[in-house]
Amino acid sequence: MTTRSVMKAQIRLDMKRGTTLDLHLDKAIADAIDTYKDESWFFSQSRSITFPTVEDQRFYDSSDHASLAHLEKIHYMRATQSGQSCSVTPKSREWIEAANDFPTINGGPLHYSWYAEQLQLHPTPSATVWTIRIAGIFAPVAPADDNETDNPWMTTAERLIRLRTMHNLFVLPIRNYEAAAAILPQIQEAKDQLDRRSSKKNRIGRNIVEPWSL
Repeated sequence: MTTRSVMKAQIRLDMKRGTTLDLHLDKAIADAIDTYKDESWFFSQSRSITFPTVEDQRFYDSSDHASLAHLEKIHYMRATQSGQSCSVTPKSREWIEAANDFPTINGGPLHYSWYAEQLQLHPTPSATVWTIRIAGIFAPVAPADDNETDNPWMTTAERLIRLRTMHNLFVLPIRNYEAAAAILPQIQEAKDQLDRRSSKKNRIGRNIVEPWSL
């Protein structure tokens, strides 16, 4: 099982520089993770983000559900009330703003827009509470410390993040641009591998469960 501590040890071994780069390792790893946080890889997908609507509240953000701070892309959205479920479909922010200019229109959510790190629903929710479920890409957070386990950046994407970290270190502070360039094909290979795995898992076809058509 890989942790950030294990990754650091492997980077020291691969770069043959001992502990001389330790002051830069945490930042280099964080920058490597940040490079790929918006990728649509299978370990970034989630449909478990749910929160209740609040009467007369049409805007929702990370104060309503912490995971909204890490939302990169919405694949689909559902609203459920008393066992009945419906799709909440995307609209442009201009459409939502215009539609919500009529404050007397309240009801169950039918449409949404995402802008300025906020979800806006239409119609503005009524007193009836609906549960909103968002399926999409939520960037996994970087490990909180060197010993955190089961972080996907340190497990599933370990090779990519380790190689990208080494590239970052070769650029700064080492300034060995030849070594930085030499590692790029390996980085691309590691990224391609994750792309293929994600594509395969999302493919509809033989031996793959097809989604229910709504």
